[in-house]
Order: sequence, then C-alpha cells, then structure tokens
Amino acid sequence: MEIILAYRETKPYRIDVSVMEVGNEIIAIAEGGDKPHIGSIAIAVPCLSLRDNSSPSSTVSVYNFGGHKDDRIASPLADLIARALNRVTVVLAGIHIEHAEEQDIDGILAQMSEINKKIIRKLKNYKL
Repeated sequence: MEIILAYRETKPYRIDVSVMEVGNEIIAIAEGGDKPHIGSIAIAVPCLSLRDNSSPSSTVSVYNFGGHKDDRIASPLADLIARALNRVTVVLAGIHIEHAEEQDIDGILAQMSEINKKIIRKLKNYKL
C-alpha cells in the first residue's frame, strides 16, 4: 500500500485526506476536527451511467456507525474518485467537532466539497 496523495486544510476546520493505492483499488481516509474517528465507510464501484452509456458513474454503498453522519463526507468522495479513476474506491470518514451546530456541519460539508475538487484534480494528474 502506497500513499499517493496527502492533503491538509486547517481553516476553518482541520481536515486531512490521505489517498492510497492498494493493487488496482483506492482507499481514502478523510478525518479531522476535534476527534478524528471512523464514522462511516463508503464503497464506490465504477460503472457506466444508465442514462448515458458513455459517461462514468458509480454505485455507492455506505455503512454508518451508530449515531454518525459522516456518510455525507464519505459517499461523495468515494463516488468522485471511482468515477474519475474508474477504480473501486473505499473511503473511511470521521470528522468530529465537539458541540457542533448546524452551521458547523454546513461549513464542514462546504469545505469538504472544495477539498474533493482539489483531490480529484491532483489524482487526475498523478500517474496511477
């Protein structure tokens, strides 16, 4: 297993994303906040879109640990990587902010959306 990409943002929230190549598959870990953990696991399997047979798509399955909502982080990242690289992708996610309010959650999701775009750009330029 080789780490092919490590990315860190510290503002407004600390979020780290590591991407590893395991054989022909990809594992990514998105963690951060006050107490990094594994709250959700998403598995994305690339396929062709049912609407447009020439467009990449993926089927994503998610497991949430009790009380966790990190699927909102894991699922989009797994889907984006699987479609971009045409590889089975597993994402482990856990970002915990103590006493988070709705605005904190919205902020993390917005920050993660921007991070996802940066990760995909970097992965597309990486020689896999």
